[in-house]
Amino acid sequence: MTDSSEDRRSESEENAPDPEEQGAADPDAASLLLENDSLRQDLDHANAARDEAERSLAELQNLARRSQAEFANYKRRTREDLKKKQARVEEDTCLGFLPVLDDLERAAAGADNALGRDPEADGPDPRKALADLAEGVRLVVQRFRKALAEHGIEEIEADGMPFDFRVHEAMLRSPAKAGERDGQIIAVFERGYRRGDRVVRHAKVIVAEGDGPDAAPGEAGEAGEAEA
Repeated sequence: MTDSSEDRRSESEENAPDPEEQGAADPDAASLLLENDSLRQDLDHANAARDEAERSLAELQNLARRSQAEFANYKRRTREDLKKKQARVEEDTCLGFLPVLDDLERAAAGADNALGRDPEADGPDPRKALADLAEGVRLVVQRFRKALAEHGIEEIEADGMPFDFRVHEAMLRSPAKAGERDGQIIAVFERGYRRGDRVVRHAKVIVAEGDGPDAAPGEAGEAGEAEA
């Protein structure tokens, strides 16, 4: 009985149609098989592309984090370098004015000696002490000008020049005297200074108003144009 069942199953399997032969016999089935294979390949390509995109995204994120950290370090180093350079500039500037301070202290000491001396007492002539004081002050002025020049700062010409609003500041106008022309600077209240083309401080001046007697010809036009 058992042998009969096994024989019948074997005959059934042998008689079952082969899928490839069935597909060959059925055009629609063959088309479905090809389409299924194509979809499976497309899915494999899509999965591979997704994996590659995820790897690229992770690399870009790591690169962005590294770049952000490097930029933060760069900004920190730049701030530190700027502070150091600024400190050096300030130190160099102060160092340039220290000799001026020394001369001022010596001049002040000379003034104290001159003012504190008894005129009836024996000792150095007070007139010589005052002359030494004046010389010390002149030395201070010279050193100060030299220190300013070393930093590129120079005095703005003013006295006797035509008024120029770009570098001069008129404090008042005064009627012109003999030999003075309208718009000519006749006195300087406070000297002005410039550094290259940049005005550090305008010169404060008094400007002549109108032409004075016996004024030299040819200056009024220059002064008027500068003042305009």
